Amino acid sequence: MPLRIIQKLCQSRLGLRNTLRPTVLMMIGLGAFESSTVYAQSQVNAVVPSVAGAHRAPASANIGEFIGKKIEQVQVSGLKRIEKEAVLAKVGSRVDGLVSQDQVSADIRTLFAMGYFDEISVLGELLPSGQVQVTYALKERPVISKVEFEGNEKLTEADLKEVVHVKDWSILDVNQVKEDVALIQKRYEEKGFYLAKVNYEIKSTAPDEVVLTFKINDFDKVQIKKITFLNNKKYTDEQLKAQLGETREGGFLSFLSGSGNFKDSAFKQDLQRLLYWYLDHGYIKFRYENPVITVSDDKKWLYISIYVDEGDQYS
Repeated sequence: MPLRIIQKLCQSRLGLRNTLRPTVLMMIGLGAFESSTVYAQSQVNAVVPSVAGAHRAPASANIGEFIGKKIEQVQVSGLKRIEKEAVLAKVGSRVDGLVSQDQVSADIRTLFAMGYFDEISVLGELLPSGQVQVTYALKERPVISKVEFEGNEKLTEADLKEVVHVKDWSILDVNQVKEDVALIQKRYEEKGFYLAKVNYEIKSTAPDEVVLTFKINDFDKVQIKKITFLNNKKYTDEQLKAQLGETREGGFLSFLSGSGNFKDSAFKQDLQRLLYWYLDHGYIKFRYENPVITVSDDKKWLYISIYVDEGDQYS
């Protein structure tokens, strides 16, 4: 597919200002460069890296003008923390080889996959020898100077730091940040805070440095007020509740004992126990529909309804 220069609307690092600037873009399929999110505020703004010509030397030009020409030099520009040798080891364009559109496209995908860069452009320069210098102009992702937790009243910062993988002075990887959000959410559920909400925010504090803040609304532990079975004809609600190992209705002292706390993982295991119990009693066609879980207005109580289809009993 041909190379071309397009006009692309790029956002500044914080998403505060838009500027229109020319971008040299290798057109391959849907674009290898649109898949990597660099900056994000969860569910708010995201800046997607562009293959920009910000590092372009005056004598350099679109690499597409040099397809098929012999390569005399391969250079890298824009590096601050990453070693040049680490980058050159990843690219397939080599001295004495020919400039190839397919190879350049593959190199860009490979460099983005390293997770260290938010902008990549590939430039060519005709040397006096008639051969080409290929330059990979890179913009490194910032480092996380500090990881913070905000709003975590129920769990300590030390507890949460055991869960997340991002650390102070690691290179920003938004995909990893999102995975850590899920891990924090899971930790809260394990502790019984089923309604906890976790978000994140990234702020630039210095050139090439950001602060990552996990924003948490942990609420209180959720108690199970009532468990109701629907369409159960062979066994009573009380008989079926007795088969649920950990999912039980909370009582007056349950906030202290934790006996009525709702835990999603335990509830799923209890539904499997109920299934096996019916099978042991000869109901091989037993099934249950997805439970309906509602929350009280004060977000302290859960009401669980479970519709069952017992089927016939076989001996």
